Amino acid sequence: MKARQHLALGIFIIFIFMFIDLYTGNQILTGFMAKTGLNVLTFFVGIVLFVVGLILPDSDSKDAGSKIFYTYFFIFGWINKLLEFPISKLLGRPKGHRESLHTILGITMTSIFFAIIISIILYFDKSFQLFTIPFLFLCLFFGQIIHLLGDWHWSIK
Repeated sequence: MKARQHLALGIFIIFIFMFIDLYTGNQILTGFMAKTGLNVLTFFVGIVLFVVGLILPDSDSKDAGSKIFYTYFFIFGWINKLLEFPISKLLGRPKGHRESLHTILGITMTSIFFAIIISIILYFDKSFQLFTIPFLFLCLFFGQIIHLLGDWHWSIK
């Protein structure tokens, strides 16, 4: 799947949740924010991480050819590329496209890493709440899961 297809699928999912939240009165998103105490900045960062997660696993592409290296989020791609080596050693898989960063353990480890780093930044901005780390982890993790599902779907056709 191309990066634009991953992004389109993920943004479509965001709009579905927004539609349900706004027009049905179920308050999935706003109710979640109220129950967990997340502020708007943390929520916005979570949405951005979800979008980053849609293209982050492809940072293992050869010669940094992935779309993530040509966006404002290129720093995530380069850091993820550095994380690829220890993750591949841990998993016993070679470095390369659709290898270690395209596994559940790979996306879990990168999601934990980025959630902690960004939570530390939010802590110094006084935007840190109790649920910040799990929320950011889940946003990035589900973005990457959608990426893997998209790749899996297109690979079986």
